[in-house]
Amino acid sequence: MVPGGRVKPDGRRLDWVCWGLREHSFGSLVPFFIDWRESEHPAMSAPRAGRLTAFAVHSPQAADLREIFHALDLDIAVVDSEIARVVATL
Repeated sequence: MVPGGRVKPDGRRLDWVCWGLREHSFGSLVPFFIDWRESEHPAMSAPRAGRLTAFAVHSPQAADLREIFHALDLDIAVVDSEIARVVATL
């Protein structure tokens, strides 16, 4: 776990702890997680800038990556692809 924090322009402090899986071959395709501790989630006060309409992870090892996502109870589409990438549609 990695702690972090900062003071927002309005003077309120955000504190968090990040954690994630290690020792896998998927790099940034496997998400990390943020516990915002006692802080208000930043999305609660962020300006609205659009809507996420689709999100998928593409991987040459899609079946193995699906197993990791399933174990983490992540409902994220994993697509077989020659190129590893994340595709988000706004």
